[in-house]
Amino acid sequence: MTYEEFAQGIDKLLSAYPTWSIKYDDRKAMQVWYEFFENLTEEEFKQIVKDYIKTEQYNPTIAGLLSKRIIETPVTNIEEIMKR
Repeated sequence: MTYEEFAQGIDKLLSAYPTWSIKYDDRKAMQVWYEFFENLTEEEFKQIVKDYIKTEQYNPTIAGLLSKRIIETPVTNIEEIMKR
């Protein structure tokens, strides 16, 4: 995901959480946030933002947003899964 795509998601969160005091204009602070999400696709990040807004009443945190990430694990062998 590009930084611009990330910034669009942060803008959406700022609109949904007007009391959120993230340092949006602080490039260093935004870079710290971006490092946690840069390996996601734009679609994955958009879904995380959407899910967070739908389910959370408190201002976003990195951990809170990451908790909304859905990780799909391919099923290759049902016997292997049953052993777990």
